[in-house]
Amino acid sequence: MPDLWVDVDTAVIVPVNVMPLIDDTDFKTIEIAVVYNSTGMALTWNFVTCAGVVTGVAVTPTTVGVYDWSEPVADKGMYAIEIPASGGASANNDTEGVGWFTGVATGVLPWRGPTIGFRRAALNDLFIDGGTASTNLEDFFDGTGYVGGTAKLTVDLNKILGATLTETVGGYLTAAFKKLFDVATPVLVASDVMRGTDSAALASVCMETRLSELDAGTPGKAAAEIDLIKTDAAAILVDTGTTLDGRIPAALVGGKMDASVGAVAVGVDLSATMAATVKTQAVAALNTDTYAEPVQGSPAATTTLAAKINYLFKAWRNRNTQTASQYSLYGDDAITVDHKGTFSDNGVTADRGEIISGL
Repeated sequence: MPDLWVDVDTAVIVPVNVMPLIDDTDFKTIEIAVVYNSTGMALTWNFVTCAGVVTGVAVTPTTVGVYDWSEPVADKGMYAIEIPASGGASANNDTEGVGWFTGVATGVLPWRGPTIGFRRAALNDLFIDGGTASTNLEDFFDGTGYVGGTAKLTVDLNKILGATLTETVGGYLTAAFKKLFDVATPVLVASDVMRGTDSAALASVCMETRLSELDAGTPGKAAAEIDLIKTDAAAILVDTGTTLDGRIPAALVGGKMDASVGAVAVGVDLSATMAATVKTQAVAALNTDTYAEPVQGSPAATTTLAAKINYLFKAWRNRNTQTASQYSLYGDDAITVDHKGTFSDNGVTADRGEIISGL
């Protein structure tokens, strides 16, 4: 950042050195008698524009001219020089940017000046010269220092459109927003905006419109879609022979499924078709389906009728042996004892115990 800011485009007096000029022999004595034409005086103005262009020009101090040399405070070793707004042979204050002096003179150590920023006076008024923060902002927003700036910086839709605004359908407010945002058609217009109690009326209109769509049955609307679903469902029931129209209402009790509603009402005879189907299935189970013989193990006291018949068939068909102490029933391989029972005979009663596993 620059050490100081000054106004651009005006004649200014700026410091030449940032620290007192010092004697080059003892390195401590302040030089208080350096003048514009001191022996060996060589002064350079270094400048960098806002675009980054760097320049350096030699400046010859004068006593009565455009580069007047001065000592603002006597005997302090601090010096200054004038830079004209224009017309100078080398340096001119006509460009925004940052500049500084470098120089040498006989008997004086080389020196450099402070970095000086050059910008519009209005910015210095805003950031520096204003008495208070509120004054600075006031200067900024009312345009002080700007050519033609007199009114405060505000958004005035009347001025945007160029006419008094009225909030009507297709009114000036819509036109102002179109002009402000540069769009062909605004997303919202004044008449579409809900205000106060209009929300209830708008909701009512929307609801009535939607209900009308549902009732109309217009293709693409909800009513048409519902009709199509009902038609398809009826066709499916006919195709599958499962017309449920008479049963579904009865099965719904208090909004829940009634578990007591069965496929056939209690006490009602089967139809001829259903009876024939049941008979066919029963005959197939007895006359067509096959069942493997019981495996090795102890027969359960409680089991299915099919299992009990299987045990009887196995006992009649398969190999079995009888000794003085054991009855044995073999598997289909006639080697493995699948089931066995204890046996005894006292000459009066033959006793065979309960059948258990042959293991």
